[in-house]
Amino acid sequence: MLKYRGNGGFYLETGPVFGFKVGSDLNYHNIVQQSKDADFSWGVGMGIHGKSGLGIGARYNIGLTKISEGNSFNDPDYKNGVLQISLFYSLFGNGKK
Repeated sequence: MLKYRGNGGFYLETGPVFGFKVGSDLNYHNIVQQSKDADFSWGVGMGIHGKSGLGIGARYNIGLTKISEGNSFNDPDYKNGVLQISLFYSLFGNGKK
């Protein structure tokens, strides 16, 4: 991710995101069989990172690839959309020089 950090700890970020399926709990065999194992999206986010090292952020990943391999007439163009909220703490240096 490309991150721009302004004065006061406010930051904006954007960049590519690659995801992969690690498992599925669906009991519908045809849905699991047709779903792809990988996903590509573009993330955009913002947050604040304080001088103490504590920060909070939010990111939205916009799905760019279709997540189903089905070819049926009723198969819409499904794509993932993911909202992430984070609370974090930097241990070493807090990104300061």
